[in-house]
Amino acid sequence: MTTVAPHCDPCKTNDDEREAVSWCSVCQECLCEDCDNTHRKLGITKNHKPLPIEEYLKLPASILTHEIFCSKHMKNKAEFFCTTHGTTHCHICYRDVHNHCKQVLRMDDASRGLKASPVISSATDKIKEVTDCIDKLIENRVKNIIDLDEKRDKLENDIKKLRLDMENHLDTIENNLLSQLNEAYSYHRDAIKTQEIEFSETKEKLSNMLHETEQKKEISPETQMFLQLQSVHEMLLQTDRYLQGLKDKVKFIKLDLIIEKNARSFGEFIKQIGQIKVIASTMDIFNLDRKPVRAYTLVSRSSIEKQKSGGVSPRAGKLKVMSTPERSRTVYPPPPPPPAPKKLSAEQQYQNDIIMSETSSFALVEDLLCSDEDELNDV
Repeated sequence: MTTVAPHCDPCKTNDDEREAVSWCSVCQECLCEDCDNTHRKLGITKNHKPLPIEEYLKLPASILTHEIFCSKHMKNKAEFFCTTHGTTHCHICYRDVHNHCKQVLRMDDASRGLKASPVISSATDKIKEVTDCIDKLIENRVKNIIDLDEKRDKLENDIKKLRLDMENHLDTIENNLLSQLNEAYSYHRDAIKTQEIEFSETKEKLSNMLHETEQKKEISPETQMFLQLQSVHEMLLQTDRYLQGLKDKVKFIKLDLIIEKNARSFGEFIKQIGQIKVIASTMDIFNLDRKPVRAYTLVSRSSIEKQKSGGVSPRAGKLKVMSTPERSRTVYPPPPPPPAPKKLSAEQQYQNDIIMSETSSFALVEDLLCSDEDELNDV
């Protein structure tokens, strides 16, 4: 969270340090009162919605940080996104690792149209759906504990009533039965309480992710939103696998007393009058009509069409789900590298790699559009 009041960024260019009163999330600039008024009147920026500087100062660093750096070469900006591996990387990683991948896009192209697409609302809806499921699990655990408490009290009274009927001869049997009851009660109650805590922690993580996603949707650039969605989908995958693995673990535990047929007959031959039975029943929570979370990579249709036509697609925001294994298709080989009569500098090599990337990506995107046109229209 930012704590120092910033100065106006446009005024800094004239060595004038004026106190900022607002911050524009589109321009990524702090504005003084004069610049803010001008910003709201200019045709190119009048639709921007600057935040009051007080709200800007309260924003977490994760939302204000828009520079994306390579995870391997941390000093280099992540300029590319590989749809094959679902990772961002710099020009060095592209040259050394991803130069043979089927489709490598620039980050601006990969994330273009993302905020206008239904993917963000779909992701937030999925978080809410999974959160609702966990709410039901927590509510079920609380009810189960209450039921165990009530049932324990009732069974304890029943057991004590039997003891009074059978007097001192049943002292030992009573103690054994109470011990069995308390052991089963303690074991299952502790297990249920542990599950309740785990579900609460998972819900809190999802709530935090939902809150952060909604904040980033309003003020973060699309590249940052693109990475946020990757984190959302990964968390949803992990949570869904976690919930699927609970089907045989989460049971509604009940305690009951099974009384022996001759329990009320006095005599030394009676060694046991009953036992504590644990009843674990499967709940309907896991039978909800909820589709499981699946892994997918987002590729903006407008990004693909722009690479092919050189313009912005009118259908920006349509997304292509890349699932594995893919159908076999013709893949055009990348063009051969240009002759190198002399050793290139690092900067020249970088520019050469970018040209190679755009040429190769065009051929691959053209093949994708020709062979998967129907699938793209259905998404």
